[in-house]
Amino acid sequence: MDRQAIERLYREYGPTVYRRACNILRSEDDAREAMQDVFVTALTKGNTFQGTSTVMTWLYSVTTHLCLNRIRYGKRRAELMQGFDPESWTTATPHPELVQTIHSVLMSVPEKLAEVAVYYYLDDMTHDEIAKIMGCSRRKVGYLLDKFREQVTKKEDSE
Repeated sequence: MDRQAIERLYREYGPTVYRRACNILRSEDDAREAMQDVFVTALTKGNTFQGTSTVMTWLYSVTTHLCLNRIRYGKRRAELMQGFDPESWTTATPHPELVQTIHSVLMSVPEKLAEVAVYYYLDDMTHDEIAKIMGCSRRKVGYLLDKFREQVTKKEDSE
């Protein structure tokens, strides 16, 4: 993608990308940095957009991956763990008291498990919606969520 195309995307989708980053990172400053990274990625790796989904779906996925990487590898890992607000997660979480454990597990599971958990628990998406964004089957989404739940159970049992 060229600079002008990125500028148009930034004007049109920047606020949505920023809200998405805020929702995951729980920090306005980190969300602003992540938003910039998303559009730098669009500029440098725009050729990865294959047109099989909407541009917004692609940006949503890029934002999710970048934010999860920031959580996983960022300096704010400890702060996020201490300042996590369980009330900010959606009602889709089956047991609100598990939210802290779920967030903690996000740090240690493979990227695909973390991604599916964010879509399901944070974004309150259906299996069909998640499958579309992740480019996999609905059955695979269920499998990944089961694997994530296993990790949560293991974490709870070890505490």
